[in-house]
Amino acid sequence: MDVNCLEKNIIIDECKELIDLSIFLNAIDDGSIIAMGLIPYIGFVIKEAKKWIGSSNSFIMSGKYNYYITQLRLKNKYYTSDTKCNFDNQKKSLTEAINIEKDYYSAELNNVGVYLINEEYIGNTILYSDYLRIFRDTKKGLYESSEDILDLSIKMGGALCEIINLLEGKKYEFATSNIPLSEIKSEDMILDTCFFYKGDINKQVCFNILCSIDFILYVLTKICSVESTLLFRAKYLSIYHAVQDLKELKIFPNIESSLINKKFRNDMAHYGLFKYYDNTIYANLPFYGIVEERFGKSFYEMIPVLNNTMEIIQKTIKKELGLKI
Repeated sequence: MDVNCLEKNIIIDECKELIDLSIFLNAIDDGSIIAMGLIPYIGFVIKEAKKWIGSSNSFIMSGKYNYYITQLRLKNKYYTSDTKCNFDNQKKSLTEAINIEKDYYSAELNNVGVYLINEEYIGNTILYSDYLRIFRDTKKGLYESSEDILDLSIKMGGALCEIINLLEGKKYEFATSNIPLSEIKSEDMILDTCFFYKGDINKQVCFNILCSIDFILYVLTKICSVESTLLFRAKYLSIYHAVQDLKELKIFPNIESSLINKKFRNDMAHYGLFKYYDNTIYANLPFYGIVEERFGKSFYEMIPVLNNTMEIIQKTIKKELGLKI
């Protein structure tokens, strides 16, 4: 069986899913908030797809956009996992984002926003500001224009379409979606008094991880299909990297240690899945049997395991931050 063909199918499916979600978000209230939460996953798919396709087949993402996508892809790793940008450097970057937001908002509102669905935090202004640090003008300490960010969004959408065209040989006709989502509520946090803006950067790291996990549990899980390989990978990678970060902070969620598997993490982090895969390929299974080989459970049996593990991490962070569990 041609494993390249199987890997190609996963790439195409995930690109199509992100295109459909982007079209769906354009049509709903507060779609921009959800779109911000999706940014790292779009960067993840484009970066890994481009690497899989190879430099001989360059497409629309070129020049500075390739740099942007590379940086956005790193946001899937949270804070400790990239050797070129270690935990201390990541925290410095986050501190810069906080200071920029303080300077920007103090003149008018003296607060920043967090976003909730069903009383669960799914995002916050500082997290999104850190996503967009690639646009930061270090001399002015501010961000480039919104037109630049919009331009990147357009280029990312074009790249997803072009990946499909290149691999499938035809233009993708996107689907329309009608997915019920709970109402997003916003909550203002006063910069000088809010617990995670008072100089404890470790608490901000914890809060950002909490928002990222909640985004997967309460947003991605609602708008992606149960068969989504992208959703499965997002869940597993969020668990793996959240655990690494929390260990760095001397916080230890009580989860099954066998779930933290470096080899399986590599399976989930790259489209070259079969570099790490040693067993029989099952064409009718999601990921073609990789999940079954690693854990002795099916893809579908692992979904509640991942969900429960994310909820344990969520409760651990809430307890650490003194939030209602």
